[in-house]
Amino acid sequence: MPPASKEAAYRAGLQKLEEFKAKKAAGRRSSAGSPGSSNTATPPSRAARFESELEQLQKQLEEVEQSNEELEDANTQLEARVLQADRQRQELQQRLDDSASGSQAEVSQLRTELQEQQDANSSLTAQIQKLESSCNTLKASAVDASEERDEALASLDARDERIRLLQSQAEQASRLEQQVQDKEAELGELQSTAQRLRLELEAQLSSRDAQISAVASGRQQELDRVQSDLRERDAQMAALAESQGRMAQQYDAVSQELQEARQEVTRILQESELKDTYIQDLEKMLPELESLGEKLAAEQEAKAALEQQVASLQAGQQDSAASATAQTQLQQELEELRAENANLYDAAATSRQEKDVHLENMQGLRDQLDSARTQQESLEGRLDSMVQAKAGTEQQLLDLQALHAQLQEQLETVDSEQAAVSQHLRGQLDDAQAGQANAVAQAATLQQDKESMTADLEKLLPQLEELMRSNAELEERSSQLQNDSAAAGMAAAERSAMQQQLDQQLQAVQQLEAEIGPLRQANAQLQQQLQDVQQASSGELQRLQEMQAERESLQQQVEALSFAQQESAHEVQDLHRERDHLQGQVASLEAARTAVECQMSQQGDLAERLAQQAEAAAVMEQQLDSSRAESSQAAQTLAREQQEKEGYMRDLEELIPQLETTMREKAELEQELASAKRAAQALEQQSALHRELEDALMRTTSAQEALQADTASLQAENARLEQALQAAQREASQAQEADRAQQAQQAQRWQQEARQLQEALLLEQQHRATAESRADEAASGTAAAQAAVEQRAGHLQQQVHALSAEASALRAERGRLQEANEVLRTQVQASSAEAHQGEVQDLKARLQQAEERAESLGDRVRGADTLRLRMADLEAAAASTAQWQEAYQDLQRQLQGAQAQLRNHQAHHHHPPQSPGPSDAAVNARLREAQQHAAEHERRANAAQAQVQGLVAELESMRRRMADLDAASSSPHPTRVGGIAPARSGALTNKKNEDADYDIEAVMLTGGGGGFVPLAGVMRGAVFPLCKGPFVGIAHQLDRVAIMLNQRAGLRAGVMLYVLLLHVLAIL
Repeated sequence: MPPASKEAAYRAGLQKLEEFKAKKAAGRRSSAGSPGSSNTATPPSRAARFESELEQLQKQLEEVEQSNEELEDANTQLEARVLQADRQRQELQQRLDDSASGSQAEVSQLRTELQEQQDANSSLTAQIQKLESSCNTLKASAVDASEERDEALASLDARDERIRLLQSQAEQASRLEQQVQDKEAELGELQSTAQRLRLELEAQLSSRDAQISAVASGRQQELDRVQSDLRERDAQMAALAESQGRMAQQYDAVSQELQEARQEVTRILQESELKDTYIQDLEKMLPELESLGEKLAAEQEAKAALEQQVASLQAGQQDSAASATAQTQLQQELEELRAENANLYDAAATSRQEKDVHLENMQGLRDQLDSARTQQESLEGRLDSMVQAKAGTEQQLLDLQALHAQLQEQLETVDSEQAAVSQHLRGQLDDAQAGQANAVAQAATLQQDKESMTADLEKLLPQLEELMRSNAELEERSSQLQNDSAAAGMAAAERSAMQQQLDQQLQAVQQLEAEIGPLRQANAQLQQQLQDVQQASSGELQRLQEMQAERESLQQQVEALSFAQQESAHEVQDLHRERDHLQGQVASLEAARTAVECQMSQQGDLAERLAQQAEAAAVMEQQLDSSRAESSQAAQTLAREQQEKEGYMRDLEELIPQLETTMREKAELEQELASAKRAAQALEQQSALHRELEDALMRTTSAQEALQADTASLQAENARLEQALQAAQREASQAQEADRAQQAQQAQRWQQEARQLQEALLLEQQHRATAESRADEAASGTAAAQAAVEQRAGHLQQQVHALSAEASALRAERGRLQEANEVLRTQVQASSAEAHQGEVQDLKARLQQAEERAESLGDRVRGADTLRLRMADLEAAAASTAQWQEAYQDLQRQLQGAQAQLRNHQAHHHHPPQSPGPSDAAVNARLREAQQHAAEHERRANAAQAQVQGLVAELESMRRRMADLDAASSSPHPTRVGGIAPARSGALTNKKNEDADYDIEAVMLTGGGGGFVPLAGVMRGAVFPLCKGPFVGIAHQLDRVAIMLNQRAGLRAGVMLYVLLLHVLAIL
């Protein structure tokens, strides 16, 4: 009903009341002015009573009017507030829609930008990959160039060795030709010069090795320091991530509190809906109020009629009964009005109570806002601590940058040192290889290629820097996109906050005007603070990303340093190999020199030509000295200016014809020494073959040791598995016996507990299902383990066959070597024994090594036998696993028996006995016992499952050990553990030597030498410049004397007596 109609109805009621009052006053005046008679006069007592009742009625009417006015004011206020709340809700809804549409547009725009950025990142990644491929090709070309340089240096070394061979030949010619004694001094000087140069080269190589090792150690220290810094940085990053996680948890807590506040607001909204229903009920009561107004009007009319009746009563006493009935009706109507007023008062009290409840809710919301403010303050404090931590990380970044600069400087110094050392060595090589113009030209081309590659790299550096800058811009753009996405999230949070604000306004309808302003301000402050927290977290995330990028760059630097260290180690190894190669060439040349001396002694007719060649060699030496001086000057000027290098190249080109003439003369000498070279090549092939055999022996020895160790470990593991299986079987048997005893006891009890045991039956069925599933899993695991064991056994069988084949091949090789030994021995017997004694001893030593390798092959065959035994052990382990599986199947059968018993008890439950049931206490006790039995059964099932898992884990460890064994046995390059394995038995030599009592190899093989170390081996391992063969021969003779004294006690005693007599004679 609209308010205008209500006001019209109330005004009509008031008008009717005024008319009733006017009529009443007129009736009084008419009654006072009219002459009364005794018959028509009313009793004064009744008139006074009626007047008092009328006054009371008038007061009640006034109270009702006042209450109606109050209700009308309250209704108008409520309607005004409801209208205002509707308008505000519409405004807020409009704002929410606008913000939602704006946020959706921003999100779509951000998505498009993010997609574009991802496309750009992919294109940049492709470009970076192309650049990396180009860098890899450049690196490969650099490696190829370095290999070509090494080959050129090797060729130069070969030529230098040939020149030295010529010098030695010239020296031999001077010794043979006593007529050219004046040339012998010059050749001696040349020899001393060559030795000095060799010593200087070796000293330089050793100094370079020391420098490279020092640089490697310094780089290793730097790498360790950088790695420690990286670990500290990782720890700091972890701490920052942890702090960020705590902030995220706090933010989640705040968001959860906001969610709770939202739920509270929804609850208040529900209460406001209840209030709306109450308002609707009031609106429904308005027609009743109108009906009350109509009733009041009717009462006024009745009062008028009552006054008329009173007047009539005053006129006559006969109408008194009718007035009494009318008075009773009026009293009833007044009682009804009073009841309706009481109901209205009760409704107003309930509305006041609801208002108080709303005020309490608003106070709770204020408390929540205060707690949110305190949390925000704590978050600000944590943000300050994070800012301080950020300052510390920035300082650490500065320190890392300084360290990076230091590392860069150190790398530059190391590179400069390496360049200086390489330049110095190149100068010395140029001094020693004065006549090698082609090699110098190759070095020049390599230098040009290096400079061109350096120029290409310098050209690529700006591109890489541009790529880095673009990558940094992309990272900034991605961080901006993340900030935009964070802004979108904040907009969504703001929208939710606005929705909460709307809910609060709907809940607090009566106090909306007084509290809407502070709430909005507090909410805005909270949103601002949340935005600040979001911005700070996004900034911290960006900083963490930057720190991660810096960490990756440092890791790349560390990888580059490690790569440089590996390159330096490879260079050191190459230098060592070159030194060993030079030493081998010197030894081979010395052997060839001895052979040439023998041939020169038989060819005296070549003395004159050798003298001429010696003179030519002297002239060539002078030319070489001059060219060496020029080459040294050219090497020095090469480091300073390129033009001087070109002049030096021209000078070398001028020396090429002279070197060509020298090379022709050397070719003639090489034709004469072809037979000696062929013999040396045969010896080198035999030495290479012996080295291969030695490597194969070492690999076999290491594989055998690894197999023995693995066999021992597998045996120990099998023993442990057997013990575990025995323990599991014992526990299974004990569990079976205990289960049987308990089941027998339960069979006696469960006849009277069918209803309680139904639950235990269900529980036991579940346990049985789990136990069956676990048993299936364990069975599948054991089957897989058994299959793996069988597969491993087949693999070991194949390995045994391969080893047997290799042993047969090595036996054939041994026969071939013995045949070659016989051939060489016949050749040695045909030639001079004194001239080739050193070679014979070398061949004996090599034959000894071949026999030791043959014995090691026998050991390897024995190792194959051990492998067969190991296969048998593995089969036993598989059998033990099968036994364990059978034990587990027994447990499963026991479970099935328990299930059958449970079915029997279930049958007893369907057909209970006729005996009276037990008491409740007994039933409860037995039920507890049944539950305890079920728990015990479950515990045992878990223990069995744990044992199964342990056995499966042990089988897995066995598989891993077998895989490691496969890797160790199939490795083509095993680790050297200490050289060749010593012989374990004698009588394997089978040598045909009539001087066996004095043979060193036979003594060493039979074990008669004890701790004897042959002096010939020590001398052979030492580095001698020219005359290594005679020294080795002398040492070999001394070794034979020592063995002879060791074998013959009488001779040893005679020598001792002889020495003693010499001492006595010297004293006398």
